[in-house]
Amino acid sequence: MPHINDRTDFDAAARLFAIPRGHLVRKKVNGKLCLDNVPEEQAKFNGLVFQNLISPQANLPWDRSIGRTFTDLVSYFNWVCPEHDRYLINVSVASRVVSYLLPYTGRDASGNTVVSGFPGLRLREARHHSYVLQHLPTGGLLEISESSGGPTRNPIVRDLSELEYELEVSRGALSPEWTPAWSTHELVPGEMRLFNALVHPSQLLSSLAARADLLLGIGRRVELILQHRAPTSLGDLVWDRIDTRLAGKVPDVLDLLTGKLIGIPGAQAVAGTAGERYLKLGDECIGIHDPRYVRPTLRKLIQKNATAH
Repeated sequence: MPHINDRTDFDAAARLFAIPRGHLVRKKVNGKLCLDNVPEEQAKFNGLVFQNLISPQANLPWDRSIGRTFTDLVSYFNWVCPEHDRYLINVSVASRVVSYLLPYTGRDASGNTVVSGFPGLRLREARHHSYVLQHLPTGGLLEISESSGGPTRNPIVRDLSELEYELEVSRGALSPEWTPAWSTHELVPGEMRLFNALVHPSQLLSSLAARADLLLGIGRRVELILQHRAPTSLGDLVWDRIDTRLAGKVPDVLDLLTGKLIGIPGAQAVAGTAGERYLKLGDECIGIHDPRYVRPTLRKLIQKNATAH
């Protein structure tokens, strides 16, 4: 039987997220919030999705749609939940977000396959208030649900005209030689070539993906900046443009990721010789540029505002 302290810890953990409580309750194990209770291949896919959503466009050759990059799509997010059988992202405009993720394939001057969109992703089902996408290499599922209706098990297929319109907007400059790979049931030869060379499954990124609702909600943007040097084998997580009015309320990210409420099992906080802070899990390590440690000029402004009140 869950202890009263477990219930207190669960409530405290739940308050850190924008995820509806009903979804978090399904993640409760022995009274505690268990975010990592996801099958291996689904967790692997979750990590790949998270990595793409926080990587600068320059690092992703397949992020080539018009108007918005993958990192821009986060501005449409309401909450992100790692369900047991899918990665569930609730957004304000589902058709628009999906249109940037669905892959098209073409050829470069050398005849190699190039991709616009998330390689390997396919439209599996269009529901009344959501789209279900499947990643062929891992079998992982991604559901993009809309805020007006939320997630649904209703199998009614929605009118695809809205998605077709968004695809025309996001891919309008593609030449006729580009074909919609997302509507096929098999991988296009060469579709995963660059993706497999540049993006690799990561247990640490999968664990961070399970906590993406918190990480993506801090500030206006978080990016994974690659650092080709030790000790950050995965790069650095860097937050940008923290609202000065919220600076005093921004949590210590590293403490949360290693603490008892939502900590990653086995993860450790490591300090560098120059004061750098890292999150380590097994052989993987990622830098954490805690958003509380803002620029000195901004810190003075925050202190000034605090004393003025």
